[in-house]
Amino acid sequence: MHVHEERKDITSPYIGKPVSDVRSHSDVPIRQGSDRMSGPSFLIFKLGAIGDVVMTLPVLTEIRRRHPDGRVTWVCGASVAPLVESTGLVDRLITVDEKNLYSSGARGRLIEILRLWARIGGRRYDRALVGYQDWRYRLLVAPALRRFTAYWSGAKGVRGAVPGRYHAAEYARLLFEEGPASSMQPVFPELRGAPVREATEGAPRIALAPGGAVNLVREEALRRWPIQSYVELALLLVRDGYRVALTGAPSDDWVRTHFEGLDVEDHIGKTSLGGLVSLFRTCDVVVTHDSGPLHLAILSGTSVVGLFGPTQPAEKTPAVGTVQVIWGGEDLACRPCYDGRSYARCSSNRCMQSISVEEVLARVRDSVRSGAETSAVKRVM
Repeated sequence: MHVHEERKDITSPYIGKPVSDVRSHSDVPIRQGSDRMSGPSFLIFKLGAIGDVVMTLPVLTEIRRRHPDGRVTWVCGASVAPLVESTGLVDRLITVDEKNLYSSGARGRLIEILRLWARIGGRRYDRALVGYQDWRYRLLVAPALRRFTAYWSGAKGVRGAVPGRYHAAEYARLLFEEGPASSMQPVFPELRGAPVREATEGAPRIALAPGGAVNLVREEALRRWPIQSYVELALLLVRDGYRVALTGAPSDDWVRTHFEGLDVEDHIGKTSLGGLVSLFRTCDVVVTHDSGPLHLAILSGTSVVGLFGPTQPAEKTPAVGTVQVIWGGEDLACRPCYDGRSYARCSSNRCMQSISVEEVLARVRDSVRSGAETSAVKRVM
């Protein structure tokens, strides 16, 4: 693999903190003077994964729009804490050690729960959002005193999340007790320190994120487009004169070997979450499947070609012109097979395999062309 540029880490928009610097049990007031605000108080409980946290971020924008003097506390996992902090819209950030909560034995799990309870117990909140279907997450916020709590499955007098709707819109609707007829549109917050999205110079730059679809609970390989398809796409893109940037987390190191000998940039494991958002903003298009990088790309404002199979695209992507979706397996009765908790038993994700490299390449070309036309209009204006 030929590497065009060496970058150990791209500047993170999260106050320069890599994930490794975030304490697993921190309880940090972020906004100065927020304790003197007289507005309503909010509690958001969303630990991870990356994509789910990104889709919850518009809740912060909606809270600040309605209640500029409101106070917001967010309970999240240490791995996504810098992303939440970078919005500048949270007053108090409580981080949880997800490994203890999900992967340790009963004793470690109990200790982590008690640590959380000690930090939220007895505090009063006007509204709370628990963004999970699983009833066990309700126990984690039990000690917090709440006037109203919105759950993914609904609340008293409020219908739960509607299947087929973009989750980012549903989180805000539930928190503010609006019915299914709500026309609320999610607005993502700006990240502090993130570079402004501008037209790129030189040959179009295409980012590929072939890995992901992994969290502390399980690996969800069914969501991935075949790695060989990504390799074939990279070959065609390089042949056509595009620059190709390979991206991923440190856990995606296995991807690198498949691209050996190809003229691509290697950024796998070299960026923080914020660094990845920054990197995507220097690209013309991001190609990936339903995983954390997909949502970070949407957050960056870059054009995205999203590849779907077992999950419902409308629930994971906004209906905007910068996002193109290819949903494989149109002729499969089992699509989608994910119900919000688990997938159907499947040994071969034919839905993802049915997405052709040629179709993805055509969407990339279309996105590049649309982006170039938009940039030209802006320059003329």
